[in-house]
Amino acid sequence: MFRTLTIILCLLIGKLLVAQKQGGFENYHISNQTGWNAFMPVLHYETKQSLYLEARYNYDDLETFSVLAGKTFSFDKEKNYTITPMLGAAFGNLQGATLGVNMNATVHRFNFGTQSQYTYAFNDHSSSFIFTWAEASYQVGKTFYGGITMQHTKLYQSRSEYDPGFMLGFTHKNVSIPLYIFKPFKQERFVVLGIIWEWE
Repeated sequence: MFRTLTIILCLLIGKLLVAQKQGGFENYHISNQTGWNAFMPVLHYETKQSLYLEARYNYDDLETFSVLAGKTFSFDKEKNYTITPMLGAAFGNLQGATLGVNMNATVHRFNFGTQSQYTYAFNDHSSSFIFTWAEASYQVGKTFYGGITMQHTKLYQSRSEYDPGFMLGFTHKNVSIPLYIFKPFKQERFVVLGIIWEWE
């Protein structure tokens, strides 16, 4: 089953790269009390047919490479309201299958987005997890934006963990630099600094 899923994803990757319409590269660094200790590069494509591909590293687990494929559905011509269901696979420290969905809504200067996934680990069932990243922001002019964010993680047979936080961002043309501060008023606070480059 895992081998079949990998073959299907590779075929989708080939089709997506041939019919590319737009894409982006993201890279996130995480810092906590011990310093900067992880980075997470993410590459994504979307074709004219709204087929979607995402590849990422260190996202599902350290030293783990993940690929996901899906399709974006828009509810208006400007793509202000979208939903992207996805299916993926992970290789490395964590080996498993992922079912996920991205949702985004933009109303004037307000933006709301979520990324949710369930990952089933083949090599260690206790590493299976549910994860959601949600954020709501307001765009101030063309350059700055800010808002609130939340991470939710639930490992197999473990209690849910919630990480609320704030976000600030800087945008110039097709480059954005977001800064997230999670659990800002607690000792276990941590920071995520990103850089996002979009092209079309």
